[in-house]
Amino acid sequence: MPKLYEALTGSFKNLSMLNVEYRIKTSQFSDRDTWHWVYAKPERLDNGTVVWYGTFQDISERKAYIETLEKIIFDISHGLRKPVANLMGLTAMMDKDSIQDDSIKTICNHVTASAKELDEYLRILNKTYSDKREGYSSLKLED
Repeated sequence: MPKLYEALTGSFKNLSMLNVEYRIKTSQFSDRDTWHWVYAKPERLDNGTVVWYGTFQDISERKAYIETLEKIIFDISHGLRKPVANLMGLTAMMDKDSIQDDSIKTICNHVTASAKELDEYLRILNKTYSDKREGYSSLKLED
């Protein structure tokens, strides 16, 4: 657990807050690893030793929950991608200016607006997923 050791060493030297998530591998062949979070404030005592006041928690269930949510977001995003691409392609093929019938023109405008709305939603969803993934990855301290 080099990252935990590094965080502890830094907190010890600088008396900075200890805020670290780390994984404990139960075995090479197990998928039942446990995740822990330590959040503590260090204090140097008169005799030079350092004590930390804070919390130590098993966050394995929270990690599994986050992983499940990320999978749902990923699946929704990829499930929407093809129909949105199809709608965008269809709207590009429709030359609304050459359509004479007002009712067809209205339908085309609605389809175009829907395609743009879905496309924007998909872009936001992808950005949210990407941002969360990057933020989560920067917090992950796997050994």
